[in-house]
Amino acid sequence: MLKIIYVVHEKGANRHYDGLAEYCRNRNIALQFYEFSPLWQILSALKNRNFNRFVKAFRNILFLFKTVFFKNQILIVGIAPLDWRIIFFNFLSNRNNVFLHTSWPYWDGDNYPHRYLAFSESFTKSVIEQWRLFFEVKSRGVFCVSKTASNQIKKNYVIQNEISIINHSIDPKVFYPAELEVHKPLNFLFIGRLEKSKGIEIFLELAARFPAFNFNIIGAGKLIDSVIEACSTMNNLAYLGQLENFRVADILRSSDFLILPSVRLANIAWEELFGISIIEAMACGVIPITSDHVGPSEIIKNHLDGFICSDGNLQAELFKLLKELLEVNDETLLTLKQNAIRSASRYQVHVISSKWGLILDQYIHSN
Repeated sequence: MLKIIYVVHEKGANRHYDGLAEYCRNRNIALQFYEFSPLWQILSALKNRNFNRFVKAFRNILFLFKTVFFKNQILIVGIAPLDWRIIFFNFLSNRNNVFLHTSWPYWDGDNYPHRYLAFSESFTKSVIEQWRLFFEVKSRGVFCVSKTASNQIKKNYVIQNEISIINHSIDPKVFYPAELEVHKPLNFLFIGRLEKSKGIEIFLELAARFPAFNFNIIGAGKLIDSVIEACSTMNNLAYLGQLENFRVADILRSSDFLILPSVRLANIAWEELFGISIIEAMACGVIPITSDHVGPSEIIKNHLDGFICSDGNLQAELFKLLKELLEVNDETLLTLKQNAIRSASRYQVHVISSKWGLILDQYIHSN
């Protein structure tokens, strides 16, 4: 009988599981993705008259109903901290092997991306207790995207089962370096959502301040009109649209720097928790420049394979760095590019694939 691993998350982010997909291919295991927010999907489908989204919601509803009758199945759950629906997954864990997959780095109770539904004080306490029950009793293990997340969970819960640090991965068949060179003028690239939190406005300011450099943008989002307007006024700035991975890789190979100037905003509990575009860029020989959020800080060795700037003084530090790059020699930049390639090699999909197996192998063989 074909073994199956189920990934169940709130909203689809399948590319975060490329390493798991490779693990499953190597062991002839089926990998299936579902979402546990079908109500949101139905409302969205009705609002946008999107039939495919409605079909997807119906598929998820059927799956969630089926899980009630599951036994000895493997489920990897991507659920936000203190989401009240952990109660359902605690129920499933009574007869199944349920794991948590998380990138959230703060587990001390003060900073969460989504607050649980505080219908009452007793309900709030119940949800907190359900999460503790999950970590300390019910779950079979935890897969963390970063060391910070792993350390925080260990600090705040008495973990009986294993915690494994499993970063996101890159496909070396797509993201690889060309013959390394330093372009004249230097080429800077932004990849990501065109939103304030991602720092797109800061990127546009850099383009205005440094006309001697070229600046390119890949992505889509709320501020696309501002981006297009800025491109119409600056000869050194271009918007390339939202591209497929192979096209992104081509653009990366013709770039010198990736700038990811993410900013923490007062009204949302968010920061850059990893940054897949960072490791993809490094694999192509591109030097990353980022803010000092949890993810980039674990990926980049400052001044060795990239640059990290303080979020609290981001614009000033970026202006200073780019001013220095006006004078930097090619040999220094080529060394940074080579170091970036070496650092990215630890995120290749076959490396990350083996890490999934450190915990999952024992459950695959026992089923």
